Amino acid sequence: MKIWIDGDGAASLPKSTFVAQGGEGSVYRLGDRAIKIYLDPGRHLLAEKLVALSSIHDVRVVAPRALVRRRQNGSPLGYTMRFVTQAEPLCRFFTRSYKEQLGIAPEDCLPIAEGLAARIRSVHAAGALVVDANDTNFLVGPASREVFAIDVDSYQTPGHPATAIATSIADPRLARTNRFDEGSDWFAFAVLAFQLFTGLHPYKGKHPRVAGADERKARRISAFDPEVRWPRATYPVDVIPAGLAAWLRAVLGGDLRSAPPRDFGAAASLATTSGASVGVATAANARHRLFEVGAPIRRLVDGGVSLWTLTDRAVQRDGVTLGAIPAGALRAELLLGKNGRAALVWLDPQGRMKLEGIGGPVLPIELHGDALTNVEGRVLLHRGERLWELRLEEAGGSLVVGTRLVASVLPHATKLGEGVAVQSLLGATYVSLFPQPGRHEQVHVTELDGREVIAARASGRVASLVVKGRAGLERGLLRVAPGTGGGGGYDLTLEPAESADPLPLVALASGVVVRVTDAGDLEIFRPVVGDPGRRKVPQAGCEGLLFGRFGGKVLCAEGGAVYRMSTGPDERVSTATNRPA
Repeated sequence: MKIWIDGDGAASLPKSTFVAQGGEGSVYRLGDRAIKIYLDPGRHLLAEKLVALSSIHDVRVVAPRALVRRRQNGSPLGYTMRFVTQAEPLCRFFTRSYKEQLGIAPEDCLPIAEGLAARIRSVHAAGALVVDANDTNFLVGPASREVFAIDVDSYQTPGHPATAIATSIADPRLARTNRFDEGSDWFAFAVLAFQLFTGLHPYKGKHPRVAGADERKARRISAFDPEVRWPRATYPVDVIPAGLAAWLRAVLGGDLRSAPPRDFGAAASLATTSGASVGVATAANARHRLFEVGAPIRRLVDGGVSLWTLTDRAVQRDGVTLGAIPAGALRAELLLGKNGRAALVWLDPQGRMKLEGIGGPVLPIELHGDALTNVEGRVLLHRGERLWELRLEEAGGSLVVGTRLVASVLPHATKLGEGVAVQSLLGATYVSLFPQPGRHEQVHVTELDGREVIAARASGRVASLVVKGRAGLERGLLRVAPGTGGGGGYDLTLEPAESADPLPLVALASGVVVRVTDAGDLEIFRPVVGDPGRRKVPQAGCEGLLFGRFGGKVLCAEGGAVYRMSTGPDERVSTATNRPA
């Protein structure tokens, strides 16, 4: 595509520059700039609104910089802005599993909350309003903790009112008025800040008499209320810094709408376990303890004859520590070889691949990457337009890492999740699964075209996807038929998502899949496209647990302990008696 950028001149947007497509437009990358092209040219950004937004002087508010046209002096069809790298949607930082994966403690949420407040203050200082300050319109750097505000073209400026806001952050004080003010922005901030620290929406949890988030919000019954029961995967309310907590109580439980204090105050407690008011615990007879490793486990890997575990500090095999994880390798993945050999693989801040052998040295190899992900003991490396599978092999008593090309991808439009890759090909959504070594099966999921996939996880030929929807996040369960590398057989179910966590699922060799639901129940089904069978194990209390498999059984980890799960008689699902209503 040929374009004209005001103040810069002619430019080209080849296919390789495509990043993503949303409900309003497509985004491309040109160096350190992003180019947004509206799908409907009639909804383009007006020059006078661009001028108004340019008065926001906070560089982390990703405001439009210059208009983009089809040709010089032509009608505007988009705009340029800063391209933000190494950042994820804020909603991902609400989930306990993601925080633990990154090593984010409750106190690490403080600079993120301060960054959110600073972005909103800078918008207000320019005479504008954020309005739709939802959890996908802010990005956070996992390492830097920097906060960036995006979708700035939707902000309200004088003469250009905003019209849309996510219901999850809408101020009940202005319900059904279609009016917004600085106070409604601060109410939205309060909702986000509460979720950031605790992992719970302030009007979720179970109240004994008032059901539904909308009714709770209207009656100002927040999760601060002592009668509200919290899910077990959340953090206790006392991890919120004292000064901020007092302000949140007044906003979420009343009608205070002034800006929060600039000094949030020291945290009253930094405990990382749930408080006294939690959800239903797992039944004692549902779990059998196998071993404990002395530190929180962040990965379970089935090695065939041995069970491998990773903590933030060490690698264990069958509960026995084999080696320490080097400093700077917090997000290392485990690559398994033969004869009990293994290696840790990670990327340094410059994108260079690093290796650490477990049970023997690893010969160095010069590789760079943009991202890594694990596929049940295998590792995928994304670099530019290529997706590689890494192999651990032996050479003269030493370990060496080999590579196998498994897919060609668009460099800026590919997102890796555990066991899965999601690609947006000019707005068409393709999901790739890797059920066996060297095997890549890809399907075009037409129902997700033009929608952003926030997070994903897969096991075998089943994937759990978190998708940005019109009314909030949705959870997609995707099953892919064997032999669909050229596209074809799949089914997809979508339902509202309580969080951006794709939630655990495990495909067993017995031909069933076990997944955790938002309610903490277990759901058992077959990975067969079109099979309607489902069996639920209600009130299993599985929120926040890490899941894996070994020896044909489902495993879970809580803290540093590993358990074998029992999911019921024969761990089977009937297609005759368990059809969904």
